[in-house]
Amino acid sequence: MKLNHLLEQQKGNTLFITQGYICRNARGEVDNLKRGGSDYSASLIGAAIQAKEVQIWTDIDGMHNNDPAS
Repeated sequence: MKLNHLLEQQKGNTLFITQGYICRNARGEVDNLKRGGSDYSASLIGAAIQAKEVQIWTDIDGMHNNDPAS
């Protein structure tokens, strides 16, 4: 996997900052993942590096324990 290869080249570094939201579509064109795309990107990267935890902090007021889309 490309991500794992890139991380292998960065041994010793413990903090990485990257963008979410940007992807390639089925035609190979640069596209975006729409609403929630950055959260989805974080989850994919977390899975790829076998992270124990992925935290997603948002700019909402208070604490939510439900699906805001419903």
